[in-house]
Parts: sequence; structure tokens; C-alpha cells
Amino acid sequence: VDAAAWKKLPQQKKGQSLDAYINENCFATVEVSSNKVFQYQPILVTYKLYRAIKAQSKVVAFPQFDGFTVIENTTDEPATTETKNNRLYRVDIIRKVQLIPLEAKTYTLDNATVENNIEFNNNGSLQQVQLLTRTNKPIIEVQHLPQGVPISSPPIVGTFRVTSFLPDTVEKGKAFEWILTVKGNGYLPAYDIAPTAWPKGVTYYEITYDDSIQQLQFPQYVERTYRITLAASDTGILSLPTLQWVYFNTTTK
Repeated sequence: VDAAAWKKLPQQKKGQSLDAYINENCFATVEVSSNKVFQYQPILVTYKLYRAIKAQSKVVAFPQFDGFTVIENTTDEPATTETKNNRLYRVDIIRKVQLIPLEAKTYTLDNATVENNIEFNNNGSLQQVQLLTRTNKPIIEVQHLPQGVPISSPPIVGTFRVTSFLPDTVEKGKAFEWILTVKGNGYLPAYDIAPTAWPKGVTYYEITYDDSIQQLQFPQYVERTYRITLAASDTGILSLPTLQWVYFNTTTK
């Protein structure tokens, strides 16, 4: 950020009240990726502080997110600049999160409160004042997942694809791995993919999985690898069961 550019003190307009002048030049907002989503569909929420005048600012009340799973996206990214109504502002991220709504209902998000110690030009005289600025409170409408659509428990919501790998041949009595990989963006909780029963001739040992997550991508990117350890108890053709993996696609709905 060009410090010299944003630190220029805008003049107070003739007849403009002090409150109006300060609120025009120092304010906080919150932006949401969508105000209407499905249950478990991620929402990106960004709290920002805008300043066109010199101010020492600190957050004195952070928002709480009851009813959501919170994925933290706040980083130490540097301030940027934005122009609004032909005025240049320094913009700082107060907090950035991905929220997973756990219930179908209407939510009102908390605001953030910022304490600002401001220097301003009052008709040629440099003055100081302390101001509390608060963000707006966005309303999020969360819809139930569609009725009649097969949904896993717990629900998996987003856009995903699944690939499967098996060796062409295995040795009788020797353990081998059936590998399934799930890749995509969205909400992917722990999910048991094991069938209710394994067919005759198959010895089942265990299922393990590991995740690689890029949580700063929105929606967060997940690559999950399931490793199913099995063994064949006899020679011949080995038949394995179908594994069902069900999710709600937020793109196709």
C-alpha cells in the first residue's frame, strides 16, 4: 500500500457534521459469498476495515459463529487499497472464515467492533477522536437439502469426483490394498465407506484414510485417499462389492 496516498487527510465538507465526516472516512463492513445456501454448503465471510484518514485501529469484539463449523482463512496478508465514491481507502482484513451451516434456518451473523483513534483535518486544525465502528450483520438463509435425494450421513456437500485403483492380480492369502481417492471442493466429513458385508473369499482387515486439505481455497479443496486392506482366501476371480459414495452436488443440485 502506498502510505503517502492513503494518509492524505480528506477535508471536512462545509456544513458536514463531525460524525458524518468520520463515518465516511473510517468504517467496517462484512461481505458474504452468498446469502442463500443449502445446509452444509460453505460460505465465505470476510470482515474488512476501510480507512481514508489516519487511524490507529484494533478489533475489540470478534464475531462468534454459533451453529457453524468454522474454517479459519484469516492470514497476515498485507493491506490493499480500494476506491469507493472516488475516494481511496486502505483496506485491512479483520477476519476471513469459511462457515459450514449445520442447521436449515435463518442466521444473523455477528458483527465485529473496531476501536479507532483518528486524526482528522477539521477546517485546517488537526484533531483527534476515538470512534467505535461496527460491521453490518448479514442475514444468511440456509435451506434444507432436497427431499427425496439420496444423502449420506453425515451429508457430503460440494463438487467431488472419485477414482478407484486395484492391482490386476493378487496372491492368495497375501494382503493387498484397494485404493479410492476422493477429490473436490466443499464439505467432506468423516464417512464410512465400508459395505455391510464382504463376499465369500474376501478377508477384510481395515480401512484407513488420510486427507490433504487446501483450506485457504474457497470452497476448501480436499483430497482424501481411502486404503482398504483385503486378502483373497482362494484362487480364481475375486469379486468385490460395490461401494456407495453419495454426496449433494451444489452445482447441479
